[in-house]
Amino acid sequence: MVEDPGDEVAIGILFDVLVAHERVGALLRVILQPLGLTPSEYAVTSLLITAGPRTHGAIGRRLGITRSTLSGLLASLERKDLIERRPVEDGRSALITMTATGRRLHRRAERAVARHWTERQDPKSIKETQRRLTWLIGRLEEAADQAC
Repeated sequence: MVEDPGDEVAIGILFDVLVAHERVGALLRVILQPLGLTPSEYAVTSLLITAGPRTHGAIGRRLGITRSTLSGLLASLERKDLIERRPVEDGRSALITMTATGRRLHRRAERAVARHWTERQDPKSIKETQRRLTWLIGRLEEAADQAC
């Protein structure tokens, strides 16, 4: 039983976010399937496009993906010739970079997402929603850090 009604609202928000996550995944699966990408692969390529080359660990931390899950994603993207690994000087890690093929496919994926979602939304609404989601993600990361 929830003691404070405010707690019930906060818990409801978590479930709403979970439902939104599932719906976004379903929408992206439909949009990206004809291009041969999964939503998770799209997330990795989007990060690499916007933030540039990253190490395995940096990608996992930013996207909240476990090391083993990310290893599978990177292997799949590598088999599709969308990314490549470039060893760094210390030889212990590699930078993950987009290939030319990966950049072309990502542009096609972005256009498909824009056609199905972005173009149907008010730009001001999108910016405000993104601002609020960024804030919420930060709070969720803090809560997860405190729970550990």
